[in-house]
Amino acid sequence: GIYLAEMEGDDGRKYLRISTPIGPLTGIDARRCLRFNWEQRMGFLAVSDLDGSPYLHLCENRPYELLNADELRRLIDELGPLGDQLERALSNGGDAF
Repeated sequence: GIYLAEMEGDDGRKYLRISTPIGPLTGIDARRCLRFNWEQRMGFLAVSDLDGSPYLHLCENRPYELLNADELRRLIDELGPLGDQLERALSNGGDAF
């Protein structure tokens, strides 16, 4: 699944967060996550609770003033498959979301 949420920065600017859960954080090496973040040109890994448990999420934040329908579609088309690929890699081929 892909989730959309509105955020507000410290400067008052509004952002759209696009995210997809990857899997439980339990047993995941944080160094690998940080390396992934360093190498990505788009999307980053973050931790958020899902049903009270820490879950790894693939996210992207975009300011509304730079976002239009085509850009949103492009982001979803890139983050969705990448999130599915990461989820399969962490769950030995499964698709929990």
